[in-house]
Amino acid sequence: MFDTNKTYGGKLEIFEPNFANAIEIKFKRTNKDVPFPSYKLNGDSGFDFVASETVIVEPGETIVIPTGIALNLYNGMEVQVRPRSGISSKTKIRVTLGTGDSNYRGELCVIVDNIAHPRYRFDSQTSSLIEESSNKVMNLKGEYEEIDKEVPVGSVIIRKGERIAQGVLCFVIKGIFVEVDELSETDRGTDGFGSTGV
Repeated sequence: MFDTNKTYGGKLEIFEPNFANAIEIKFKRTNKDVPFPSYKLNGDSGFDFVASETVIVEPGETIVIPTGIALNLYNGMEVQVRPRSGISSKTKIRVTLGTGDSNYRGELCVIVDNIAHPRYRFDSQTSSLIEESSNKVMNLKGEYEEIDKEVPVGSVIIRKGERIAQGVLCFVIKGIFVEVDELSETDRGTDGFGSTGV
């Protein structure tokens, strides 16, 4: 256990252990327009994935966005594709958690959902519902802007080069599964959902 508050010569010093490890990861750009994978700030867990093309994600739509990057991971590693909190907090775009396995050499892609609901209006002449559309879309900053065509209300534009997700490199422990008749006992046992309180 680290003592983070040590006194040296009567002065309180704050000790910050540095557990940072760095591994050289080979990568290939499948789209030369995208930047090298990089960490925005020192101490960030995830490096940036950017969109390698411009897309409009309509309400209720799920699309796969290419990143223009392929990784050469070591055996026993994975890259986790995770959302960016800024996008999740400002828009209805949700990045699906994904895994890039160590034996995959193809372009990494990000699955995104637009969880906004389509808006409809009732057309009394045809007695039918018509989906509302507009030439305004939301961008990843949560702001509205005009485009040169009509799209369903609630659509979000993701532009080429914008940061859409983050990748976190992890080591993976593999299990050797052994079937037994009984499992070891614990205080919790088989108590499941909500058993420790809300």
